[in-house]
Amino acid sequence: MGYFSPGDPVNRGEMAAFITRALAHTTARPEGLTIQSDGPGEVIISVRDANFHPMANAAVDVFSASADKVGEAFKEDGTCDTPRVSDVGGNAKECEIDALDAVTGLSGDYDPSTITVNVKAGGTTVWAWTGDLGDKG
Repeated sequence: MGYFSPGDPVNRGEMAAFITRALAHTTARPEGLTIQSDGPGEVIISVRDANFHPMANAAVDVFSASADKVGEAFKEDGTCDTPRVSDVGGNAKECEIDALDAVTGLSGDYDPSTITVNVKAGGTTVWAWTGDLGDKG
């Protein structure tokens, strides 16, 4: 209704939205790699260890596809279909951890800068992953 009601119950969706929005204002993140929207055409990618501590210098491979091509981004065996995706943040080789991939800062976060959003295609989907040098997706 647009007003504060501290005595009213909330559903799961409302609580999930609350938690997501609250965490967006902190550096608290779960174990592993997470990616979240930070505004139109912007994401923050975070890497945390098993104790939720930031992992600095973790290589991050980031790539995208327009919303109408998401179904073509991966082959039947689950590997990346590189001609169907685009690099993000100056990534040299999509779907491969290589020496030119960006790395997380001391905060365990990486901001790939502005991402081109294909509005005509219904938006853009962004993927991020981390691994050892030479790992391919």
